[in-house]
Amino acid sequence: MLTKETDTTADMVIEALVERGAEVARVDTGDFGQRWTVTGRIDSAGIWQGELSGPGAQVDLECLAAVYYRRPSRYQVGAGLSREDRRFVEAEAHHGVGGLLSCLPCRWVSHPARIADASGKPGQLQLAAACGLRVPQTLISSSPGQVRRFVAEVDAPVVYKPMSPGALRTSGGPAAVYATLLDPAAVEQWLDAEALRVTANQFQRYIADKDADVRVTAVGQRLFPVAIRARTPAARVDWRRDYASLDYEITDLPDDIAAGLRSYLKAADLAFAAFDLVRTTADEHYFLEANPNGEWGWLTDALELPIAAALADLLLGEGTS
Repeated sequence: MLTKETDTTADMVIEALVERGAEVARVDTGDFGQRWTVTGRIDSAGIWQGELSGPGAQVDLECLAAVYYRRPSRYQVGAGLSREDRRFVEAEAHHGVGGLLSCLPCRWVSHPARIADASGKPGQLQLAAACGLRVPQTLISSSPGQVRRFVAEVDAPVVYKPMSPGALRTSGGPAAVYATLLDPAAVEQWLDAEALRVTANQFQRYIADKDADVRVTAVGQRLFPVAIRARTPAARVDWRRDYASLDYEITDLPDDIAAGLRSYLKAADLAFAAFDLVRTTADEHYFLEANPNGEWGWLTDALELPIAAALADLLLGEGTS
């Protein structure tokens, strides 16, 4: 289990694995060099042998059956070194430990390279469309003129959406960036902002006739769709803004949408993903994005979904179909 110590969502999967009699080791890459050591040796047949050793546990690399890549923290080795030396030491740890683990012939949920490949929002929309899923009109641009033209051509509400999980620094500290519905009366003022020109920006037609957001947690071939309805205007645009205003309901997916999501997983070579869709009042489904390592624990708490059990089955090779 590659994750940080305080990951309560991973705790659910560990409990389900232990109940099935599996041996589980929890490792955080941020502890490498402080609490964990690694050794790897490659033989003439090209097979890596060795172990991860840490407090109360030793993982033989040859015996490793599966890895759940959840939320490990970044390598933090080289304390007391200069900034340049620390960068080198942390890069060596990343390529050594991460590179060693990533080439082991075990099950991954999901492989970090596949997660990285699948994280780009432009590629997600392209792949979703190729898998038969409906995607909203979208523009990525740093040109005020192109954004102005897009807003006019769409002739419907437009939302700005960040493409990364980063935060902005404010006087009160780091602040998350959420999807924001553009006020038609203030579009020109917004387009004149210098910030638009300094980076790429994503704009998308807002699905105004929304019945519900639909979060689909996909574990192997198993899909767990949940309808999310917000009771506040801000959360209706981006439900992450106000979790207290959300109502959840287990729902069903049309067969073609379920087939499209499974095709997406296969094409991206992912064992897990958290899909965000919008369902309209006409029962049309629009694909918004796919988080290849998305959160799901709070939905398990709200609706008692067996996602942890499904992940445990998958890691043990029992949930592949």
